[in-house]
Amino acid sequence: MIPNCKACTFIIILGIFGFCLISFGFGVYFFYSDVKKNFIASKMNMNKGSSYIEPWTGLSPIMYDKFYFFNVTNYKEVEEKNAKPKLQEVGPYTFQKFIKKEIVSQTEDTITYREKTSYVFHKELSSGDQNEKIYLINLPVVAVDKVADLKCPEDMKEIAFSIIDSTLEDHKETVFVYKSIDELLFGGYKVEAVGELLDLARTFLGEDEVPDVLPNNTFGLYYGKNNTYSKNFTIATGRDNIKDYSNIVSWDNSKNLAFWNDEYCNQINGSDGLEFPPFLKKTETIYVFIEDICRSLYFEYEKDFFIRKLPVYRFVIPDRLYSAASINEDNKCFCSALKSCDVGGITPVGPCYMDVPIVASAPHFYQGDSSLLKEVRGLRPNKDQHESFFDIDPVTGTVVKGVRRLQISADVRKSENLELLESISDVVLPVFWISQEYELSNDDIDYLYWKIVFPLSIAPVVSLSALILGCTSFFLSIISWCLLKNVSYFQSIRIKIAKRSLIKRNSQTGNELKKF
Repeated sequence: MIPNCKACTFIIILGIFGFCLISFGFGVYFFYSDVKKNFIASKMNMNKGSSYIEPWTGLSPIMYDKFYFFNVTNYKEVEEKNAKPKLQEVGPYTFQKFIKKEIVSQTEDTITYREKTSYVFHKELSSGDQNEKIYLINLPVVAVDKVADLKCPEDMKEIAFSIIDSTLEDHKETVFVYKSIDELLFGGYKVEAVGELLDLARTFLGEDEVPDVLPNNTFGLYYGKNNTYSKNFTIATGRDNIKDYSNIVSWDNSKNLAFWNDEYCNQINGSDGLEFPPFLKKTETIYVFIEDICRSLYFEYEKDFFIRKLPVYRFVIPDRLYSAASINEDNKCFCSALKSCDVGGITPVGPCYMDVPIVASAPHFYQGDSSLLKEVRGLRPNKDQHESFFDIDPVTGTVVKGVRRLQISADVRKSENLELLESISDVVLPVFWISQEYELSNDDIDYLYWKIVFPLSIAPVVSLSALILGCTSFFLSIISWCLLKNVSYFQSIRIKIAKRSLIKRNSQTGNELKKF
């Protein structure tokens, strides 16, 4: 008995459809595997054979450094009457930043490079020009007091500070200076008094004992940093483990720092903040090593959202990063250079700048102890304006938008040795803060999404769905065919039984007619 033709046709079509879906599912899976393999390979190769490290996707991020300064409007009262500093924030003064990573050496596992950084001032993106002048704490003088107190032997301090006092007075140095933004940043200004003191120190201690802290006797926060090279970075290619990709293996040819008196604080963790390992999870903590403050910062997941069609994870600095050592013991080795470890919100920077008394924090002491805000007037910490964050595509580890904000303050202390600083109060005095901003263009975001993220994200779903549906269709066709054959078989048996019954009846009827 041949099954119903229409049913057979449907079952055959269902089976073919299932087989095609299974084939399609496997095809998509192999395509996904190939794309993922090539993607990982492109990450690990890291411009092999090139002289430069360029973003692997060919992206062209736009980077700006925005500087904000704190003008001390009542500098006379602070200097002479022990008054609380009134701060007026001025800025931003915006510079477009260009970074070129030049390869020094390369192996299968690591790549060593140095960064050449250039800055171009953008007046149209700034609040004013670089000729504007403000009153700022005289950092070289504050540094001379702290460094001389640390380095000078006790039996020579009285004579040494008499010479320092006399030299500063001869050059008419004051507690506060009135300088232009250009002088405070890249242009610099002459500090002849400090240069003279350094020369005198070299006479007594020897040339090698006194470093050249002020090139050309000139001070500027970014003096000599335009169009210059960084120290060498060595990063992992991720050949053995893609999660190690872009992580720093060594800096300045050393795997650990030497600024902090602790193994934990001397660790170099994470990347340089321009890229992270791919396939990022919300539960991960990401680390960024910041050369300017000689330590790593860490970021944790806060939320996820879309930039255009691209899904991103936002990672932010948790409060405990800046917590006091009594709350977070991990910070104990960082705060050892401060007079107190009980104040959260600041981390010393001096140990990597020849013990100059400066500290780093979030702008306006955001996430810091309230006592820091009480020492000065004019600060208004705000999450939206002062938080650091990275918006990262979790598939590729690419930073779509990043804003790293950092404030530098002078740890000013009343001096027992220096006449110039006898009347000033102890205060952590903000000097400036910088917003380092990194962002991909809309075209780059679309390219990243459609060329890499979409195929890598959608392929597993399509492959699995096709395999499930295909297998279901294929097995349904087999089951239906078996059922149809069984139905046809039972129908044939019933027909045979019916025929036999009919023949038997007809036979009985014929016999009865013969008798009649």
